[in-house]
Amino acid sequence: SIAKNTFKETSRNKISLVLLGLSIAAILLTKAVAFISPETEQKMVIDFGIFAITFFGVIMAIFNGSNLIFKELDKRTIYTVISKPIDRYQFILGKFFGLFFSICGSLSFLVVTFSIYCILIQIPLTLSFFWAILFIFLQICIIISVSMVFSLVSAPLLSATFTLMFYIFGYWLEGLKDLVNLIENPLGKKITESVYNVMPKLFYMDFKYQASHGLPIPIADLAYVGVYGIAYVCLFLFLASILLNRKEL
Repeated sequence: SIAKNTFKETSRNKISLVLLGLSIAAILLTKAVAFISPETEQKMVIDFGIFAITFFGVIMAIFNGSNLIFKELDKRTIYTVISKPIDRYQFILGKFFGLFFSICGSLSFLVVTFSIYCILIQIPLTLSFFWAILFIFLQICIIISVSMVFSLVSAPLLSATFTLMFYIFGYWLEGLKDLVNLIENPLGKKITESVYNVMPKLFYMDFKYQASHGLPIPIADLAYVGVYGIAYVCLFLFLASILLNRKEL
């Protein structure tokens, strides 16, 4: 019931519909972007298509996730829900899956639109492209769970800002490992290494290069990254449940 109501609420969101329309327009303009460099047309079309799909998913996850629980607390509608015989972790899971399936529906529509568009302009899509899309969904899961954690400890604007910074940092970590080797101070080096080891590395889940170049992705890599991402989703949902349990409602 919680997941169903959340799905309906987020699916009808006007901002979601506007962003979906802009993403479709961006996908349909990928051919025009490719004219800049005709010799790399296939790469540019797929890169830009994946970017449009990712951009929509990330923005929607941040925007909706940051407001998801805060609105319930602010309007006190959460009291109606928790008065029923359900645990608070079930409330968290219901909100998570409701938002995730709502974004999944829109992303799936974008993927189908892009796939049909590629067929029409004769751009072949390999299996790597669909693996890349699958791991975009996994990134969305992580972002939603993180935004729910932040929404329980801060206002929506701050929560959205923190989640965006988290997403950017998840890719910036790729260069942090090189920075560790340049740090001479032992304490600073240890702190930097700890941050690198603890923070989820979202760049692990980025298979855009393989998708645009038609390169195969080893099954072992897919399995490792899949388990890695799911583990972080579970961790953040667990943290969100703990934070909600500690709130006096």
